[in-house]
Amino acid sequence: MMVGVILKKDVYVILPRGAYDHKMAAEIEARIYDLCRRGATKFVLDLKRVKGILSRGVHSLIEIYGRIREAGGTIKLAGLQRDVKFVLEFAKLNEAFEIFPDQDGALESFGVRLRKPGQV
Repeated sequence: MMVGVILKKDVYVILPRGAYDHKMAAEIEARIYDLCRRGATKFVLDLKRVKGILSRGVHSLIEIYGRIREAGGTIKLAGLQRDVKFVLEFAKLNEAFEIFPDQDGALESFGVRLRKPGQV
């Protein structure tokens, strides 16, 4: 399994690891589409452990974005590595997706309040 999923409040965080190739694209799509069928509408795709993205990965992001929007949902990207960020900017996907430096920022944009060290 190259893709983990965790639930933080009402936001599903998708955690892929490795290269965003055809195998990873298929696994991410399957997990997100299943969650959409179950009524999930808020997603963060945390790409901090993704070191590269191939054309199939770019196509996958476009498909995921469209499917989630059709379901009335939102997906935000977080933790883009330099090479991944370059490819997404080249493909102009940075104009479609909200992109955050890290998962916490993306979650906070959904209104998920994260406890900071020392807070109760």
